[in-house]
Amino acid sequence: MEYCRVFARYEEQMLEIVYAADWCPAGAAEAQLRVDIAGLGAARSVRTAVTNMNVRFTLSYPWETAPECWDEFSPELYEALLTIRYFGGDSVLEKREISKKFGFCRVGTLGTQFTVNGRTTFLRALEICPDTVMLFSGQDWLNYLTGLKNRGLNCISLRTSLLSEELLDAADVCGIYVKTHDYAECGEEINTNEEWSWQDLEKQYGSHPSLALMSGSRAGEKVLRGCPSSSEGWVEFAVRDRLDYSEAPDTKSTHIGDICKQDCPTLVTNVGELRNPTPDQSACQSYLAQICTREALEEALRTPKFGGFCLHSTAAVMKLSERRMREFSGAVVPLLMMKKYVWSSDETFTANMVIANYGRDKIFERVSVSAYDEQGQHYGVTSNKIRINRGSVMNVGQLKIPLGQFTPGQRLELTISIDNTQYRNHYSIWMFEDDISLRVPEHVHIARRLDERMRGLLAAGKKVVYIPKLNTIKGEPGWFSPLASQMCLNREQVVCGGVSCDPAHPILRGFPTEDAADFQWWHLLHNSIPVKLSGNARSGILVSMPAETEGDAERALIFEVCVGKGRLLVCSIDLLIQLDRPEARQLYAGMLAYAASADFLPAFEMDMEELERL
Repeated sequence: MEYCRVFARYEEQMLEIVYAADWCPAGAAEAQLRVDIAGLGAARSVRTAVTNMNVRFTLSYPWETAPECWDEFSPELYEALLTIRYFGGDSVLEKREISKKFGFCRVGTLGTQFTVNGRTTFLRALEICPDTVMLFSGQDWLNYLTGLKNRGLNCISLRTSLLSEELLDAADVCGIYVKTHDYAECGEEINTNEEWSWQDLEKQYGSHPSLALMSGSRAGEKVLRGCPSSSEGWVEFAVRDRLDYSEAPDTKSTHIGDICKQDCPTLVTNVGELRNPTPDQSACQSYLAQICTREALEEALRTPKFGGFCLHSTAAVMKLSERRMREFSGAVVPLLMMKKYVWSSDETFTANMVIANYGRDKIFERVSVSAYDEQGQHYGVTSNKIRINRGSVMNVGQLKIPLGQFTPGQRLELTISIDNTQYRNHYSIWMFEDDISLRVPEHVHIARRLDERMRGLLAAGKKVVYIPKLNTIKGEPGWFSPLASQMCLNREQVVCGGVSCDPAHPILRGFPTEDAADFQWWHLLHNSIPVKLSGNARSGILVSMPAETEGDAERALIFEVCVGKGRLLVCSIDLLIQLDRPEARQLYAGMLAYAASADFLPAFEMDMEELERL
């Protein structure tokens, strides 16, 4: 058995080379170790006696010139050539040569942030599942980690017991930091008898510069590479532990409140964890998970002096293209901080332009923002040249776009970019008409209760738009996100899974949407109780929440049926309590117009008793 490691001793500005073997040539009395490292200084050698066919060398190798350090941008590796000679008297009995690659990387802290070789660093990690480790070989790891790097990530997090030479070799080459832990993830049980210390990890894997953060089960150790005496470590909190997810989405929230009392780096973990992970997740649920996860990543990135994030292994954003994901998870991310996603046509859109620069260098460039509507109309703004320091989250100016120049009832796509670079990011906002008529058309009746008046209208063959109060509907309240992180303690049972609809249906005229939910649906879904429909009744659904699992009944938000001689349009979103919001006004106006039109011809019949049971 043979053991060979190269350890960097930063305080002493030297390397420690350890070589041991439990087999030696017969007749060997002494052995010599010579170490040559190109670029670091002259060769060093040491000679020792062979005892019981065993030999062990510990050789100190002071570096004569400052070494090139390894990091995510420049994964510089050195190669140590070890020559071992075994002597029997004056004769060389055997000569062996071993090549060992290693690198120089020192991880530290600066307040609530990490540093790598003295440079402020933001960790953008992905949790690695045991199944992934079991399936991969060396080349698989190299391909996989290269893909993560192309997505903007710079770190992987995995259980200590799952480390391997092949994984770390690939991480060394790619410039990917490795973070270890001894707690269970991915729904796996962990062997509590398995204990590791940072000394164990260093002894086994100390040559690999990628092994950056080590946590052990003994005494809750958390050690940074190159700082074994550090007692600071880092703090982790799961995003699912957050209690307040009842506020409307924006792009201004940060984790400042989470780090204000911390004096060491903070990581947010479990980002993108699904509440009900299933292999057959629908496209609507997957899209919703992607946009919610992206918001969680940007929340971490726009927090000054934050440590980083760790994506859950089920994160749906990993299904995005490398280019698309890199926009909001890379080393440099342009950001727009705006107070809301939904706007009226009489408003002026405002946002702060922010650059999170955790790249290799500072940036001195212009920042540009372009706005495009669905008809191709364009509005552009470019700043003066701005110096953006590395390791910072910097506000580079305020953006103002008068929305009256665009036709209302559209999605606007905003692109913020740094000129002459690859760095850009995209946002969607939704603009609704300001002064839309909510007058109830003739021959259309609004009902809030399933009472004698409503029964009489339907019996007389009238058109009825039924928007019941939420406390009169049986079922769980609607919610927005399929992520476990969006669960709120005071709402233990929620329905989540987005929206499924036909954007071209007349009821959605003037309401910009795709066939899946985006942030313009947030308020609407938070004021809804989806109705479960099964069998032929599903043919009348116009807007629904997809079934959470296969075999579940589809959950209707808007559906149409014939009841007796009458025609009924049912909306389980309480629009009438939120008509101060432009998206609710537009959806309500669309329902009124559709109910008054010749298109309102429900194909499915339902009796009053069945409607009451719903």
